[in-house]
Amino acid sequence: MAVAVGMAIFLAFVGAFGAEAIPPIPRYLLFIALSLVCFSLVAAVMMGAYRVPALMARPRLRQAVIVALIAPGTALAVWLIVGWALLGGPRPSRFPDYFLIASGVTLTVSVLSRLTFRGDPLAQRTAIGAPTSPNSVLFLERLKGADLYAVEAEDHYVRLYTSKGSSLVLFRLADAAAALEGHGGARVHRSWWVARAAVTGTARRGAQMVLKLQNGVEAPVSRSQATALRRAGWF
Repeated sequence: MAVAVGMAIFLAFVGAFGAEAIPPIPRYLLFIALSLVCFSLVAAVMMGAYRVPALMARPRLRQAVIVALIAPGTALAVWLIVGWALLGGPRPSRFPDYFLIASGVTLTVSVLSRLTFRGDPLAQRTAIGAPTSPNSVLFLERLKGADLYAVEAEDHYVRLYTSKGSSLVLFRLADAAAALEGHGGARVHRSWWVARAAVTGTARRGAQMVLKLQNGVEAPVSRSQATALRRAGWF
């Protein structure tokens, strides 16, 4: 949310989309409203994508689907809002320009987010020997008495899959795994921690082995972890 507002302030400051003729206060309010609409759209698309089981074990496909849905949606929002505010109504000739801008921004943010996560060495450590975060107690409190099935890293957040649904928490996966040490689970992939009791079976998705969980989610198993998990009797 803070990023969306910050971007809105920047766009208003530079007078993007020809808005420099609008007085300062209405201009800033216009771009804040536009950013909040786009932020809500992005959040809705991401939440929807993470509820599709077929996309859960395919992060690259999931990311591509999210980008493909967000770009035209944000372009449409910009076209409608800016069109009515500045041009007296949306003009079809302007939509391709807004679509190219929205696609470029969406793709750039997506790539930067993936690179930022992959470059975070702490997020890629295993739970064994990982430092326990001072916020471990706060993390465990997020479960609110629900049964935890899995934890998935999403950029600088983790998604908790529980018997009460899923939720997004600002936390490092390495710290989450450390907080869960001794709770009957393991890191099965650099982006996943899974509770052993939640596993109902296994499957193959091409060369990728996945663990089937009680809630229908499929968690990928990395080759480096497959041998250790097999020896431990996970499958």
